[in-house]
Amino acid sequence: MITIGDRIKKRRKELNLTQLQLAEKLNVTDRAVSKWEQNDGNPDFSILSTLAEALDVSLDYLITGKNYKSSNVEAEDMYEAEDLGAIVKCKQCGERLPKGVQYCPVCGKKVSLCDKKENI
Repeated sequence: MITIGDRIKKRRKELNLTQLQLAEKLNVTDRAVSKWEQNDGNPDFSILSTLAEALDVSLDYLITGKNYKSSNVEAEDMYEAEDLGAIVKCKQCGERLPKGVQYCPVCGKKVSLCDKKENI
């Protein structure tokens, strides 16, 4: 199974970045990047968006490894998510996701936002 660490390492190398260069973009240590790439830990939730941006990939790809760029999504595959500020909650399975994720990595359904807010 390909992990988030494997995707980070692959993309970092495609961009010809060293672990130190990537770490500097994220304000973390190169040791942290090394741990992720060795699957000894995962990046903190709070930097996933910045990490995806630094690697020029979508959050979906970073988290799930799937490249969701198709706009041909069936209506039954679209599920609402509640807007909770920095995160959204998938209404299908209840998973909390960073805002900007288009597909839930747990249930695989497309996530959309609604106006209803809820405290978590």
